[in-house]
This record gives sequence, structure tokens and C-alpha cells, in this order.
Amino acid sequence: MKQPKSNPKVLFIFPSFSRDEATHYPYWHRLIEEAGKKIEAVVLFESGRDKPKLKNVRQTVVQKVMFKPFNLVERFWLVLKFVKKGYKKIYIHYSYWSVFLSKFVSFFTQVKIFYWNCEKYEKNPNNFLLSLTLSWCDALVTGHKSIADSYRKIFGLKNKPIKIVPNWIENKKLPATSFQLPATKKNILFVHHLSPRKGSRELPEIISKTLKGSPKVHFHIIGDGPDANWLKQKTRGFKNNITFYGSLSLEKVVSFYKPADIFIMPSCSEGFPRVILEAMIYKIPFIATKVGCVAEIVPKMQKQFLVPPKKPALFAQKIKELIEFGDKKTLIKKNYQQAKKYSQVKAVIAFKKILK
Repeated sequence: MKQPKSNPKVLFIFPSFSRDEATHYPYWHRLIEEAGKKIEAVVLFESGRDKPKLKNVRQTVVQKVMFKPFNLVERFWLVLKFVKKGYKKIYIHYSYWSVFLSKFVSFFTQVKIFYWNCEKYEKNPNNFLLSLTLSWCDALVTGHKSIADSYRKIFGLKNKPIKIVPNWIENKKLPATSFQLPATKKNILFVHHLSPRKGSRELPEIISKTLKGSPKVHFHIIGDGPDANWLKQKTRGFKNNITFYGSLSLEKVVSFYKPADIFIMPSCSEGFPRVILEAMIYKIPFIATKVGCVAEIVPKMQKQFLVPPKKPALFAQKIKELIEFGDKKTLIKKNYQQAKKYSQVKAVIAFKKILK
């Protein structure tokens, strides 16, 4: 009698865990919960303040030791322990050291290392650790074919398997917001890490030029990062038209989408930005830079509101055009229909397929 096939055993490794996580990690947690119905999963977090509770997951572990050398030793033994229990497929999310440790484990027993990275590089970043990580993993996992093509070109990954798991968005009801946005002004929302790569250095000029022609505008800046204090100093002359919220959990962030009028993403570099999917599914019109795979994932009508990176004057002009745009309803409808193509169901199918 033929024995039924057992579910694959997979060890997932993430950099951190927090219940009020401000990153995109909660999306991945929910994906693993769904995929966990068909795979036997354990999840290792390299750090964390809270104890995770993930459905359909055999075991979750948060590392206890934070001092880096000891943290690496602890992680090596944890990886080795799970591999010995049969978890020989290792999915690693943005962690060079976990790839290196897993590669070291592979000297003792056979494992397959999947490494997620999703940045569309235009030129070689001269990052030795990244290059080494890409060479040591057995398969790179990324979000879009155009991004996979950039890895092959920039890093010379001619024979490296590259798997595609498109980012996804959950089409669910927005939580009620406790944030009161000015009803007499156009509310413009920025949600991202405050760093040069995410366009924070472009924001002062964007804000200045937008307010010059449209004084009844208020900018809402959500996020933290190395540019936080710099940005506050550079925009102190517009303090009546800007509110800084710092880092907020994903649940709190999405509550801003409904009352906001326009979303902006002035990034200088991206991969597959999930904030664009969020803007489309939550029906907020947006201006974004033409970076990463943004142009490939938005509908044709939205492309008139994409601008080249590092063009703050043009970006501000497009904000004014969108404020006055007469067919926002159609734009929002087309964006919403496009976002629905990036469902969690499709992502789970793609994810399970690469782990076979």
C-alpha cells in the first residue's frame, strides 16, 4: 500500500518579533500560518520582545542571548538542532549571518537554504556580505521577475535558482481610526523608514513646493530612522502643516489610509514596495517614484502619477495635479482592481511551490 506523502519540514528564520511590529513581517507571519496547513513549520526569531503565537506552526523560538557573538553561537546550535530533527529546508528572511550559519551546518548534513531579498539594484552596491550570501544560498527568493533579472545582471547569478513569491495584500476592512486628521485640509500621508533610500531627503523640498501653491495641505509623516531629527529640523518652518508620529504598528498605520487624501512614496530605491499595494487596496490615490517594480505592478492609469526618483519639484507638481484630478474615482477603482490580483491565496500557492 502506497504511503501518503508527508508534509515538507521547513525552518523559517526572521530577524525579530514584536506584537506591535512596524515592519512588513506580520504579513509573512500570516503567510506562514496559512502555508503551515500544508507544511510542517518551525520559526526561529533572532530577537524579540514578545512571545509569538502563530497558528499552524509546530514551534516558535525567540533567541534569548542578544550579545552578538553568543547570539550567533546560540543560533548555530538551534539551527543544527532543528536540522537534526528533519527540518532541512531553511527559509531565511534578510539575514546574512543566518545564511552563513546554515551554510556551516551544511558541512555536517545536507540542507537547502532559501534566502529572501527584494531590492531592485541599478548598479552593484559593492556589498561583500550580500554577494557572499547570494553565492552561499541554494536559491534566492524575491518578489518580481524584473527584480530577479536585476540580481542576475548585477551579481552575475547565471546559474543560481531564483524563485518568485510576489508580495501580497490582505483585502480586509480597515480598523476604525482614533486619529483625527484636519477636515479642512488635504491630508497627505507618508509611511516609510526615514532614511535617504526611502526618500526622506526629498521630503523638505516636496513639502515646501507643495505648500507654496497649496497652503491647505497637511503632511502626516509616519516612521522613524536615521533621518528623523534631520527631517524635523529641515521642516521646522512648516510645523503647522506637518505632524510627525514616529514608528507605529502596522495595525495603527493602516487606520490612516481611510481619512487621508493622498499617499506619497518618494523613495530613491525599492524592490516590491508593499505600501503601494496598501494604498491601492485601501483606496487612497498616490504619487510614487518609478523605482523597483512599481511601474510593473500599477495599472496604466496610475502611471501618469509616477515620477523619476530625486525629482522633488516634479513630485510636488504631481501632488498638485492629483489634488485637482477630476477622475479620482476611476483611478481608485482601477488601482483597487489591480491590488486584488496580489492576493495572499496566490502568494501561499507560490510559496508552497518553491518549498517542494
